[in-house]
Amino acid sequence: MRTLAAVIKSYLNEAELSEHQMMRFLEIGKRGIMDLHMDVSGLPTTVQLDFNENTLTSNLPADYITYKKIGYEAAGVIVPFAQNPRIKLYADDGACLPDNQNKGIVNTTGTPSIDSAIYPYWGFGAGQVMTVAPNGALGGFSNLGGNANFLCDFRIDELNGYVQYGSNPGVTIWMEYLANPKKVNGKYVVHPFDDPALMAWIGWRDIANKKGVPMGLVDARKREYYRERGQSRKRHYEMNITNAYQKARLTNKAAPQF
Repeated sequence: MRTLAAVIKSYLNEAELSEHQMMRFLEIGKRGIMDLHMDVSGLPTTVQLDFNENTLTSNLPADYITYKKIGYEAAGVIVPFAQNPRIKLYADDGACLPDNQNKGIVNTTGTPSIDSAIYPYWGFGAGQVMTVAPNGALGGFSNLGGNANFLCDFRIDELNGYVQYGSNPGVTIWMEYLANPKKVNGKYVVHPFDDPALMAWIGWRDIANKKGVPMGLVDARKREYYRERGQSRKRHYEMNITNAYQKARLTNKAAPQF
């Protein structure tokens, strides 16, 4: 892998530009790395989240961009919770207290019941599903409707940097998420699959806002970038498919047959 600075130097040499503009191109390059990272080459990071029983929240990681899964671990995989955008956020008014959750009562028919007027934030409505956590704790969902067979529901509050839950899941919580691009020894590095796309990005953004540059040239470089980005995505995809196939073969325990 090459560093971002090395990629920029290659572009400057090809374009016959001075390295006195290095700082400007470093900023252009960082934006290109982020664009490729979010849409092409970024791989998920998995972390265990803390859990505040008083507010039913977890802090988002400092390098968080977006999440892929939030849930609990079972048999080596993350079993997801349900995303629920209607959960009341604790940060709204601090009224979401833990005694407003896990109040559903399972009757003989398995239908939860609760006075939603008393528990407006975490209450279970008629026809909603109660679930049992791996530790035996009761759980359920607010405002998801019937047949939502998940252990817990949640809502992301990106503004305040936390995850809000609809109940205490009673399990260790894991998040699979896209993090900011990592640095190696304090420097951004570029995967070989992304090198041509980043070069094309720099070429495009170098002239995008310059006066006197024909729009036809700007459009041509933009098309070149998206073409190279598509090639980069294809290479990453094919590599991931190959790795998944090899992993599946390694874990295949079927008995040999004649």
